[in-house]
Amino acid sequence: MPPTNDSPEIVLRADRICAALVETLPTPRRLGIANIAQCVGDPKGSLSVEEQGALFSNSQLWANCRRLKIQNRFADSDSNATGLFLFLL
Repeated sequence: MPPTNDSPEIVLRADRICAALVETLPTPRRLGIANIAQCVGDPKGSLSVEEQGALFSNSQLWANCRRLKIQNRFADSDSNATGLFLFLL
């Protein structure tokens, strides 16, 4: 008699197939503050579409990115107030 859809044999085979499929999927690259700092510090740096989506969907990462952009902008200037400004941040 062939196994039915709810038989333990079918369920076990389905579990094994699903586990094998999950193992073949690529793991998404996590976006962190180090990636953002590298991108902000490099004039030619850019984020992928997936990384941009992760950045804009995470309010803490987005706030850190804005802070790094401001710090980078002032670090590049020759103003004497730069050190004081960065100290106050």
